Amino acid sequence: MYSEEGLVLNLILKNTNAITFAYQKYGPALYGTIRIHATADVDLIFIATCTRIFNTIDEYDSTKCRFFTWMYRIMMDEVKKSKNEPEPLTN
Repeated sequence: MYSEEGLVLNLILKNTNAITFAYQKYGPALYGTIRIHATADVDLIFIATCTRIFNTIDEYDSTKCRFFTWMYRIMMDEVKKSKNEPEPLTN
């Protein structure tokens, strides 16, 4: 079990146990919210969200918002980006 601060620190250090913990703790809430808001492929948006969270974790600032709020904002940005993508051309 991690405190929010400890989890963020361990994610910055790329600790695999922390990554697994974060995925198990927050993944269902993020995935469920994507299913509500997305019109595109939910799985791809979820993967893009998780990738962006783990690749930009060092940018998280606990003085601005809680960790889940930060992840939620990233997730909603990925949902919005998916809605702005043009439909693929088909013949």
